[in-house]
Amino acid sequence: MRDSVIIYRSWYEAIKDLDADVKVALYEAIIHYGLNQEEPKLHGIAQVVWQLIKPNLDANYRKWQNGQKGAEHGGKGGRPKKPQANPSETPQGITDETPAKPKRNPKRTPNVNVNVNENVNENENVDALRVARSRTSTKWTKDEFTAECKRVCEEDQNRLPMAERKPFFDYWTEADAQGKMRFNGERYFDVGRRMDTWKRRSAKNTFDVQPADRMQEQKRIRLEIEAKYGIEPGGAITKDMVPREQWAIMGMDKMI
Repeated sequence: MRDSVIIYRSWYEAIKDLDADVKVALYEAIIHYGLNQEEPKLHGIAQVVWQLIKPNLDANYRKWQNGQKGAEHGGKGGRPKKPQANPSETPQGITDETPAKPKRNPKRTPNVNVNVNENVNENENVDALRVARSRTSTKWTKDEFTAECKRVCEEDQNRLPMAERKPFFDYWTEADAQGKMRFNGERYFDVGRRMDTWKRRSAKNTFDVQPADRMQEQKRIRLEIEAKYGIEPGGAITKDMVPREQWAIMGMDKMI
């Protein structure tokens, strides 16, 4: 039975920003599996992160097992000696002596402690974990998306101005006819980075285009919205139909 288990910094970095209950579940899974090989029952983001941590725990457990076997054989005196050949049976001119091999240091003990020589490249999973969290976020529910937005804003109050938070949330949680929200359609979605982009675009609040180009862009946007919402050509378009970053060019940035 093992007496210790290693927790790498890469795991800590990937887990530290998760919700408290998810963190507790993952740390308990690491400890129980690392010490007793007890498979945890996890769900959602916890299960995704766990699948990236588990291979390292398995590798460490195999090293520990090999160390235990080495210690067991070493205690028995090692491999038994081969019986010497009968000199009378040895053909003339041939000797059964073999060149002496360098002896291993008899005082050297087998690698029993899995904590030694166990660097499994602790940073190898950092990027994979971050990508997994970002990919999984596209499958969040509206409540999970709300919780993540709240967490990001609580960590940095200046991440997104208060006046921009509701438009940001309303834009990304807009649902189509099947109930799929806008952020669900993205391949990757990091809330913090999306807020940074939103803030930069909001600060500009204008588009540097000539009047003729503006009219062409307005026409293109209108055609897209008419097709999306089934609006008759020239029909009324409301502000909530237009993506937030296109409000300025459509002349809706000052509308309430």
